[in-house]
Amino acid sequence: MKILEKIKKIKFKKLDWNAILMAIKNLGHLIVRMGAFFFLLFVFIFRKISGWLEKLPGVGAFWRLFQEKTKKISQPIGKKLAVLIDKIDLSLNREKTRRSFLIQLAYSNLMFKKSRTLMTILGMSIGIGAIVFLLSLGYGIERLVINQVATLEEMKIIDVSAGENTSLRLNRQIYDKIKEYKEVKEIIPIISVVGKLTYNKATTDIIVYSVPKKYFDFSRFKLIQGNYFTESGGVEQSQINPPDLEGKVAGVASKVEEGEYLAKIVEEPVSFNILPGEKVKVFAECRISSEMLGYTVRTPGGYQGSYLYGGSFYSEKPGPVIFDKKRNMYLGRWLKGYFPLHYLDINDNLVQDLGDGGRQVWKEGCIPERDLEIEAPLKLGKVLGEATESASLSEEATPSGSSAIAFETVSMATSSASGIEIVTIQATDSAKSKTQIIEFKSPVSGEAVVSSGLLNLLGISKDKARETEFDLSFVLVKNLMPEIEGKANTTEIAYKIIGVIEDDNSSYLYIPFTDLYNQSISNFSQIKVVLGKKEDVPKIRKEIETIGFKTSSVMDTVSQIESLFATIRLVLSLLGFVALAVASLGMFNTLTVSLLERIREIGGMKVMGVVAQEIEDLFLAEAMIMGIAGGFGGLVIGFLGGKLVSLIFSLIAFAKQGVFLNLTYIPPSLLAFIVLLSFSVGIITGIYPAQRAKRISALNALRYE
Repeated sequence: MKILEKIKKIKFKKLDWNAILMAIKNLGHLIVRMGAFFFLLFVFIFRKISGWLEKLPGVGAFWRLFQEKTKKISQPIGKKLAVLIDKIDLSLNREKTRRSFLIQLAYSNLMFKKSRTLMTILGMSIGIGAIVFLLSLGYGIERLVINQVATLEEMKIIDVSAGENTSLRLNRQIYDKIKEYKEVKEIIPIISVVGKLTYNKATTDIIVYSVPKKYFDFSRFKLIQGNYFTESGGVEQSQINPPDLEGKVAGVASKVEEGEYLAKIVEEPVSFNILPGEKVKVFAECRISSEMLGYTVRTPGGYQGSYLYGGSFYSEKPGPVIFDKKRNMYLGRWLKGYFPLHYLDINDNLVQDLGDGGRQVWKEGCIPERDLEIEAPLKLGKVLGEATESASLSEEATPSGSSAIAFETVSMATSSASGIEIVTIQATDSAKSKTQIIEFKSPVSGEAVVSSGLLNLLGISKDKARETEFDLSFVLVKNLMPEIEGKANTTEIAYKIIGVIEDDNSSYLYIPFTDLYNQSISNFSQIKVVLGKKEDVPKIRKEIETIGFKTSSVMDTVSQIESLFATIRLVLSLLGFVALAVASLGMFNTLTVSLLERIREIGGMKVMGVVAQEIEDLFLAEAMIMGIAGGFGGLVIGFLGGKLVSLIFSLIAFAKQGVFLNLTYIPPSLLAFIVLLSFSVGIITGIYPAQRAKRISALNALRYE
């Protein structure tokens, strides 16, 4: 308060603060007056419209029935509110006449010159109707275009890809990270490859999308024949995270090794170390779901510990599958030992975990093998499926975190060109010496959903498409399967068409997601992220882009469309306001002429005791009645005009394409805007005549000829 007083003395010595406070008080009274007028006018107009509806043949009976059902609630509430507003208004403005009575009197005065009043309201209706029609046309066409671009559900979808960053991979780890966001409702991985399709001894390249069944739930495809993938076809897409599996089993291998949970892989302790620059999580038990003790890092001299089987985990490194028959679960390889612990500070920097004595804390824990170098000879167990007698590790074929690989000898670590130590083993049967042909290690569904454009390319009739068979092989690249060099082809598999999508412009087909994913493909081409609300799209996109991935959404296109039509609506609004300005001049002229005709009447009213403020309110009420009546009339004219235009264009469109078009749309916000606009126009055009009527001397008014 003292600061405020000093400011007054320094900068505002000449201001009359009492006058300012009085102005603020008068402004508050004006707001109350206009608010009271606004509500009471609506009650009054509703009653008048209700009376007119009751007199209409046919409609009147239904309206009377509706009133009978609602009058016990609506009428008492309306009357109580009207009385309450009158009391508040009278107490604040100290007037003698209720505002509801002034509104009734103003309506009677307007009806005395009914023809002139109706012509004025019609002019206002045309002006406001022009605005309603043009804006509804802008909103309607925008809505039509957006509906052609995307549905409401598609506006909640984010497409995630690696973009031009070749160092990033969309894999299971990224999948799990995105899935943790609470705003995410569904996440759909997609693998896209080039397929070689053979039909009737002719071969063609085709785009193949390997997608989960739920992908079609969020797409706009129109299925014209058959069905999508079926569960009975072995393609239930929850297999991305199978039961009893903590992560995806990685690696391309045609063998399965037997293991036992927590059994040692080798009896002797092994020497190992953390990969340079890595910070590795240490778990209390040899499974991902156990408590995390902290982080550990590479140390000179390395570590020693037990090499054993634990729970499975995700790894990009290839390798055979290890399975525990007794527990019916997949296994991964872990190293158990004592590790120095660290934790992350708020800046994600590693900080040593110091105990009470100020020394580094060491604890026994488990580390997944995917982040380690093993520096000692190892011998592994028997192979259950078709396996080589011995195998070896290289940088491209390090042991998978979810499985073990059979081998007998391992050389000591050497350094790669990048300076990272790697384990090098001479393979007895190197993959590089074989042709890059990948055998399918898991059964495939053999079901495909194709586009109608592909049928046209193959010369297959849509009616005969179902159950048509063709042979299909896939071209796999290193981005999807890191263990291959360059490109690799799969063997041919017989597929049959179970569904046809209407799209004559493109040639492609869809197969179940597990058909490719179960063949040890560790990366995805794209991920679709479905959110619960479209308002969360910008936030989640920013989170994903922070990781380094590229995102896109149909909201980008929608935003551009909305920006374009916002400019169009502005231009249309300006055109409409020109018509409204002309109509407002006509209304102003009517009120001014009415004032001149009633000067003696005003004098008589003042002599009878009517105060000047009530005279002003009477003329304002007349102006606002015409304004609001013109607003309602404009809404009707604009709505009917829009529907007429829509009908004309719909007849043309139906004759050519068999569709109906709705070119206009009036959103609730536009309704509220038009009502407030008509009320405001009434006030603005009525201020001058009302002020003149207020200032007229009673004596001069009685002498006026």
